[in-house]
Amino acid sequence: LELLFGMLDQDKSGTIDARELADALRRRNADLGFSESIERSVSFVAAFDEDGDSKLSFGEFKEFLETVLEAIGVTFHELAEFLILQNLFSEDPDPVEELVGKLAETEINEAVKEESEMFRALEDPRMVNLFALFDKDGSGEVDFPEVALGLYQLTENMEDAAKTAITVLLMMDEEDTRTLDYPEFTNLILHIVHASGRKFEEMADDMTLKMLQDKELSEEDRENLIAGNVAYEAIKLVEEEAEAMDILQYGRMQKLFESWDKNGDGALDFSEILSGMRKWQGAMAMEESVERAALAMIGFDEDKDQKLDPVEFAKALLAFSKAAEIDVHEVIDFMVVTSVMEENSPEEEAYIKAISKQATADIKEIEDMLEQHGIE
Repeated sequence: LELLFGMLDQDKSGTIDARELADALRRRNADLGFSESIERSVSFVAAFDEDGDSKLSFGEFKEFLETVLEAIGVTFHELAEFLILQNLFSEDPDPVEELVGKLAETEINEAVKEESEMFRALEDPRMVNLFALFDKDGSGEVDFPEVALGLYQLTENMEDAAKTAITVLLMMDEEDTRTLDYPEFTNLILHIVHASGRKFEEMADDMTLKMLQDKELSEEDRENLIAGNVAYEAIKLVEEEAEAMDILQYGRMQKLFESWDKNGDGALDFSEILSGMRKWQGAMAMEESVERAALAMIGFDEDKDQKLDPVEFAKALLAFSKAAEIDVHEVIDFMVVTSVMEENSPEEEAYIKAISKQATADIKEIEDMLEQHGIE
């Protein structure tokens, strides 16, 4: 272990920093790119850096290796022998990459520091408690009103709180769910803490106390909250429309829509959506396909005509690709190919035709009920 540690500790400082670990990772895996090796090493060092110096001491390195061994199921001697041989006999590192790594050492260590702080904050019971105080409905996520109300408790200024809530949701909502999950919320709190020039440990108790006071809203505060929510929803709507219009410019999108639009009326009804989905996801049980087709109709039929026009269909594809974390253009390409190459059986098409009228009526009933209750 000491021999391995000494080989990785290139500057003989008694610690291994992210740049040195990244170099070892590239020796271990020749296919690993420079940027990816840096990203991985930053995460590794941040996860095991207990004293906050943005480096791995001998003890921290030992704990890191023990975790790796447990994950890959090999003994220390097997791994150490392999790594030592790799470092001894692998090609010398790219001099350009080495120079870039040394020049960026300060930035790399700063990235380790930030990620390490994030790891500690995520595990801090006070952060968990603060998230629970923001998350009024206990859903495990905080939406615009919850973020704005929580920030109001901390700042006592609803106008500023609403504006900040809009900004952070647009910036930090990585999955585009219009909510912040716990890691995204933690990132928000750390940004607030950094802006004050203090540490979370110094502000946690004070922030919790302010949240527990649960100040009442004035009429003006309520108006600012509502106005902020309307502004946020309007911004998201414009973003979605722009994304949908961008997809509609993609050549294969038009081909896909036309291949699904069997009657050529410029919109997809329930039977056309279900038929297209069966070609694309034929291995899925028919009952599940029916359910997904109905949900797509209910979720994206904005004008409530029980059909999806091209823009509504584009939004549905966008939502699916984001949920699946797949580029929407790849989804469209695949769906175009399956639409051409695959054919539903006569029995499937007959079943789709038989249930479509009743399914469309059921969808209309659900849409009407949701509209009556003010649910979009």
